[in-house]
Amino acid sequence: MNKKNKKIGEKTISLFEIFILIVSVITFSYFIGNELGFVSAADISVVDPEWAADKAAGSVGTGWVDVPPSAPLPTSAFSGGIGPEGSLGVVPGTSTTGSGAVDIGGPIPGSTSGARAGSALGATAAPAASMTGKKFVENIASNWGAMATNFAIAAGLYAGTHFLLPLLGASQKMSDSLALSLSLGYGIGAGVGIIANAAGWTSGLGGIFSSSLGLGPLFVGAGGGLVGLGIGALVFLITYRDERIDAIQFTCYPWQPQSGGTNCEQCNKGILPCTKYRCESLGRSCALTKIGTTEQACAWADKNDVSPPVISSWDGALDTTKYKYTPDTARSPPDRGVIVKDIKTTDGCVNPSARFTYGFTTDKPSICKYDIVRKNSFKEMTNAIEGKLIGDNYTYTITSTPEEATGKGGSYEIFVRCESNNGNSNVNAFVFKYCRQAGIDPTAPVIGLTEPLNGWFIETGKTSQDVNVYTDKPSDCKWSHNNEEYDSMPNTMTCVQSITEMNANIYYKCSTTLDGLKDNVVNSFYFNCKSYPLNAEADRHKMTTNYLYTLVGTKPLVLDSITPNVGSVIKDSTQSVKVTLTAKTSAGYNKGNSYCDAKPTSASDNSYALFISDANSPQYQHSQDLWLDAGSYDYTIKCCDIKELTGNCDVKTTQFSVETDFEPPVVVRIYNENKQLKIITNEKAECVYGTNDCNYDFKDGLKLTTLNQIEHFADWNTNNNFYIKCKDQFGNMPAPDQCSITARPFSSY
Repeated sequence: MNKKNKKIGEKTISLFEIFILIVSVITFSYFIGNELGFVSAADISVVDPEWAADKAAGSVGTGWVDVPPSAPLPTSAFSGGIGPEGSLGVVPGTSTTGSGAVDIGGPIPGSTSGARAGSALGATAAPAASMTGKKFVENIASNWGAMATNFAIAAGLYAGTHFLLPLLGASQKMSDSLALSLSLGYGIGAGVGIIANAAGWTSGLGGIFSSSLGLGPLFVGAGGGLVGLGIGALVFLITYRDERIDAIQFTCYPWQPQSGGTNCEQCNKGILPCTKYRCESLGRSCALTKIGTTEQACAWADKNDVSPPVISSWDGALDTTKYKYTPDTARSPPDRGVIVKDIKTTDGCVNPSARFTYGFTTDKPSICKYDIVRKNSFKEMTNAIEGKLIGDNYTYTITSTPEEATGKGGSYEIFVRCESNNGNSNVNAFVFKYCRQAGIDPTAPVIGLTEPLNGWFIETGKTSQDVNVYTDKPSDCKWSHNNEEYDSMPNTMTCVQSITEMNANIYYKCSTTLDGLKDNVVNSFYFNCKSYPLNAEADRHKMTTNYLYTLVGTKPLVLDSITPNVGSVIKDSTQSVKVTLTAKTSAGYNKGNSYCDAKPTSASDNSYALFISDANSPQYQHSQDLWLDAGSYDYTIKCCDIKELTGNCDVKTTQFSVETDFEPPVVVRIYNENKQLKIITNEKAECVYGTNDCNYDFKDGLKLTTLNQIEHFADWNTNNNFYIKCKDQFGNMPAPDQCSITARPFSSY
């Protein structure tokens, strides 16, 4: 059975046990509350032979009904006389309101002897006279003792359940819900029983059931119990919730392709050539080979390399003016490692507040992890480390910070393993070891990072800015417009308090909102922080110098122009026509350098796409090529100079049309003008002619001169035929053996 099914089974059993407990307690409480109210005895015909003789002589009635020993004789429901031995019988031939006899489990008032205890033998008593409102109230009032008793029992159930169940291991929430449901269920059930008896439902409903089963009083009592049970169960379901709070931590790491290169060849299939990105995404050992040649392909590099990476300590990560590595000769094989020592302390332990960085290299591309507990394998380790290539080595760094604000000190070990691109990982760990001196951290906080960065630019018109400040230890931080002492600063930041609330970069966050910002000036603010909010005041330390933080106000960005111009028509002889969007910007915070995006005007803001010209850096001249089919278009161009913060933005729109032209130019006029052959085309074109026929290449023809590409001229020569071909700016021209027009100059004189 898996864990999920096991938990479901355990929960089902628990709920069933709770149900049984509720039923048992309510049933027990019902009986001790005297709700069933009758006793049963043996058949009187068996235990009393004289009664049997009286019955045979006709001196007793035809049936018997049980009556509690303490209950009054129900004379209103019967008529007749007292039979032998004190039994109440019905004399044959007399008129009665009911038939049958009552054998009373005790002496009958006025009789000469006690009646015998009897049991129901057949017919029960007939229904009583109709119940009046006054009689109902009197009956309720006469049962105040029973009501008080039941109330006390309900209160006892509540108190007992509420205090005893926690001692048996039940949660306080379950104990509260059970106590409430049991007490309300019992109280309401008992109340229903009392009301039923007061209303006379005992004889009415009881008569129906006792006629065949003898269960009249039991039916009424059980009905109250069932009502109470239902109410109790409903209250429990409404009030009880099985709740718990689990803390779940998510850590996101950069995506990595699978190890090895079994899928490298997939990149070489298909109609599109394999690219470097596609190749390397198929496996960490996939590499593009013979780049730039017709044999370019994706292949498994170092396929036969089955050795794990070799890990070595790296001096480049260590501040060698304060720390050094020494071999850890006490390390038990197969692990190996180094000890990080503080060269300024006598015992080599770093001081209580030290924040330092150390690192290692590998001899091949790897992914690496570290852990503070020795795990059995690379896969079990939890903390990934990002590396980078420096020279021929792949380098990785780890930063250590104080573990305790109280300065307990101690020894620490960091276990490192790496896995090669082929999936071969270290069996043995490389271990960094260091010790930290005991003692209270005597240093003030250091602000290591701000968000936005110190000296950042803010958009025009902004009067306030949310800012995050990151310190190297938990701190209380304040800020002011003036360079003043910490205690005098009027504005308090919201900061984390505990040593455990560090972020992924091992910094502690404070947040605030800076106000009073102005455009086109440097806005200055002063920060100061005080260490360890949870420490005693004597163990806290303030920064001796304020941290100067600036935000630079800017002036608006201007989008000077965009193309295509409004109303432009862009034509080409292709199905999809190339349209180049352009923009020019000025001013802003950086002399017009900005990022521009474009989208169809009707599209949502999520549709903005960055100009390709701005992909690597902001520009003041921007361009983006589109390929559009014939039609009308409306585009919006938006340029912003501070991309990360939305920044200063300006927006313009343009409307243009796209047309496709597949037809060659048409000669619309041809005539003699000033002894020259002149032709006019319907669009801008370049025209040539031949003198033999139309079957010649356009590049081999003789050019007609033109000034505006609409009017074209050649010398008037009556001795030649002119086989003219014209080509438009899109390359449309007649077929190789056809002409745009054929002309023969002549003279009429």
